[in-house]
Amino acid sequence: MNTTMTKNTTKTRTSEIATSNAAVDAASKGVLAVMTGAAAFVGLWAAVSLVAAMVSAGPIEVIKGWFSAVGM
Repeated sequence: MNTTMTKNTTKTRTSEIATSNAAVDAASKGVLAVMTGAAAFVGLWAAVSLVAAMVSAGPIEVIKGWFSAVGM
């Protein structure tokens, strides 16, 4: 029997660029989460302030105050 054997080699490359990109991706996700939380906090604060103004002064006075502040 004639058997031919071949040698298969596999080369694996590792690089610091992949690790660096993973670190940047993780940092980006963290910053995105913090900024999303800050934006949600500001939006909630604005909504609560608007509701508080409507309760204390009434919706008509709030609208009149907005028009006088904008200058219309």
